[in-house]
Order: sequence, then structure tokens, then C-alpha cells
Amino acid sequence: MFKAFLIFSLLQVADLCTTVAVMRMGGIEQNPLVQHLMVIGPVQGLILAKAAALAIGVGCFMASKHRAL
Repeated sequence: MFKAFLIFSLLQVADLCTTVAVMRMGGIEQNPLVQHLMVIGPVQGLILAKAAALAIGVGCFMASKHRAL
């Protein structure tokens, strides 16, 4: 289970990094939920979305919900 959580966490960080890089080249975020969070700032909104995803991941890990990850 820890391996799945570690992979999930690394993928969240990778997604954050690649999304920021693409946005700096003029790209836009297509996820409507993340777009809503980006009203506080593009990078801040992404960080908030990834923090929420990681918090959910921690909850799944602590509750032993293997399939949710």
C-alpha cells in the first residue's frame, strides 16, 4: 500500500510541475475544478488542488482504501 501511495504522491508532484511549465508557455488548465481554485492565483490554485489531492490520498492510505489510490 505504501508503494501505491508513494507513486500517487510523486505523480501529483510531477503533474504540478508539468502544469506550471505548460502554463508558463501559454497553456491553460482544462480541469474546471482546478480552474475554479485558480482565482487566487494560477500557481497557488494548482498547489491548493494538489494539496487537496494529497490530503485525500493520505486519508485513503490511513483508511487502507487500496483501490482508491
